[in-house]
Amino acid sequence: MAEGPQKRTSILTRRNIEVYVIYLDVRDGADIAAKTSELRQALPYSKVTPVSEFVSQTLGGITDNLSLVSDAAVWISLVMIILITAMILQLITVREHSTIAIKKSIGFSSKDIRIQLGLRILIIQGAAILLGTYLANTLGEVIFGMMLSSMGASKIVMLIEPLKSYLLSPAMQLTAVFITVIAGSKVVRNYHIRDQIME
Repeated sequence: MAEGPQKRTSILTRRNIEVYVIYLDVRDGADIAAKTSELRQALPYSKVTPVSEFVSQTLGGITDNLSLVSDAAVWISLVMIILITAMILQLITVREHSTIAIKKSIGFSSKDIRIQLGLRILIIQGAAILLGTYLANTLGEVIFGMMLSSMGASKIVMLIEPLKSYLLSPAMQLTAVFITVIAGSKVVRNYHIRDQIME
């Protein structure tokens, strides 16, 4: 009598299971495609899916959207960098109009003054890049995780691409600043000491 309910419960439990999911961990350097093909031949009634395909099937739409958002953020940030650099450069040249004119009168060339302005702005930009990279690596994951936790993600781990994060992105920013400084500092050529005397 005691064995009947246990057997019945066991049979019901097995029948209620719709699918078994088994995860396999392979050694580093193993050929995932070959191992997948081998398992598919050995288990013809099972669905064998590599993790990369599984992630692409389940999160493909989200990752595509995130990729578009990140690309848009890069271009928007570059436009903002150019606009802010141009505004700061204009403010500096207007504020230091008389100083620049005096420098030119005592022998500094327009090129020398433009180099001085460019170095000041590039040093500030370099410091901002270092600070921004540090904050992104320390606080970025926490803030991004808090944003996605409301959507059901329990834990977010950000994977950093060193080449893109530490070389390509700073190089793009510095190049944008450099080009903006070259274009925006041409106004220095029009500054002369005679304008200050007339004023």
